[in-house]
Amino acid sequence: MATLERRFWSKVNKHPDGCWLWTGSTFHTGCGQFRVGPKNQQAHRVAWELTFGSPPPGLLRSACGNLRCVRPDHLVVGVKAGTPRSLARPDEVRFWEKVDKAPDCWVWMGSVSHTGVGQFRFRGRMSQTHRVAWQLIGGELAPGEMLRHGCGNLRCVRPDHMVVADSLAGAPHSYARTEALRFWEKVQKGPSCWLWTGGVGKEGGGRFIVGGKVRMAPRVAWRLVYGEEPPRSHLHHRCGNPRCVRPEHLAVPEHRAQALRGPGEAVRLPTPRQLDILRAWLRSDMRRSSRQRIAVDLGLRRQTVTNQLWELRKRMGVASTPEAVEWLDEHQSHWRGPIAGQ
Repeated sequence: MATLERRFWSKVNKHPDGCWLWTGSTFHTGCGQFRVGPKNQQAHRVAWELTFGSPPPGLLRSACGNLRCVRPDHLVVGVKAGTPRSLARPDEVRFWEKVDKAPDCWVWMGSVSHTGVGQFRFRGRMSQTHRVAWQLIGGELAPGEMLRHGCGNLRCVRPDHMVVADSLAGAPHSYARTEALRFWEKVQKGPSCWLWTGGVGKEGGGRFIVGGKVRMAPRVAWRLVYGEEPPRSHLHHRCGNPRCVRPEHLAVPEHRAQALRGPGEAVRLPTPRQLDILRAWLRSDMRRSSRQRIAVDLGLRRQTVTNQLWELRKRMGVASTPEAVEWLDEHQSHWRGPIAGQ
């Protein structure tokens, strides 16, 4: 036991008028851990047992709020459900220790949601961190009010960087994190192409969320620059780069199946295999769920059918398979022949 005591107290930094800080390893919760026999135990429970000669009779909480503290007179025995809130580690302490108070923004260093805003469990429920900071410093928000980041930094929790707005009317345009601000911060403007750095679809084109719906990034760029939607559902890249969102590199062709490189270049026709798959797809009433049956009929894998249809759209420069059928019916009326081998 003497050896265990020496090992334990050698890892404790005793401050005469404050906490006795554990300097050894910790659990993922931030609480100190110490090996006793084959198991790791919480350091403050070991300190209690070494001081009073018996294990603590129940759950131990740090009255000082410091998880690394093992000073016995800073520990309070309680039960899991009935420990007074004043003796538990306060939410305020846990919150501010995850905030980096830089000269400009106060940056949240904890977990974030899928939207990029910080999240923190506050008073029993998951909350946005900038709202928690506002509550701790400025008080509760009125019903129907929301907060916007005036600085544009979603991880910032500094209250004087927040703007209170009505949830229906929204924040003033100059303060709100607008669609344009979100969009252009994902664009790398080079000397030629403006490259999209956000999410992309299977064909390599950019994707951007507007009003809860996924939109094609080139169409959003067109609307933001020219102030109106493009007249067709599909835009072609003159540069041939699907990640480019520079409006000058986007073109609205006379026909959607026009070549990608310019108006004078001929459309690349589908390969024989792609035509076989397209004919089988027509025989299946053009349903997406029919790809497995097409694969069985043609002796292919389902993924091969999916990939070949995508290659066909890319080859012809169309946005969808029905558009490819429409173009072939108009320009290659004889293409609807029998499936090869039948």
